[in-house]
Amino acid sequence: KMIEIRTGKIAFPKKNDYGPQEEDETKTFSNPIKDQNFAVILTGFEAKFDDDEHEFHLAEIAVEGTKISNSVIEVECTLGLRDHSGDWDDTYSGYVAYTVIAETET
Repeated sequence: KMIEIRTGKIAFPKKNDYGPQEEDETKTFSNPIKDQNFAVILTGFEAKFDDDEHEFHLAEIAVEGTKISNSVIEVECTLGLRDHSGDWDDTYSGYVAYTVIAETET
C-alpha cells in the first residue's frame, strides 16, 4: 500500500452579480487509486470584497473530489462571498487551496 499526495490552488477572479463561483482541475497520480480511497481536504482560502468595504454575511467555500479514471481525481472548488443584501451583487475574489491524499496500488 502506498499513499500519494497532491496539492493545488485555484484562483477566483473578480466577479459580481454571480455566485458562488465554481472551478475545477484534475490531479494525476503515478499509480492507480485503490477503489474510492482518497480524500480532498480544504487547506486554505481567501475571500474578499474588492471594490468597497462590506460587512461580511455569508461565505461559501468547498472542495469536492471525483475519481474520473484509475489515476485521476477531478477537484471542484467553490467560492462565494455575500454581504447582508442577500444578493451576489458585490465584487469579490479569492482562492481555494486543497490537498488530495490517495491510497494507490504499488
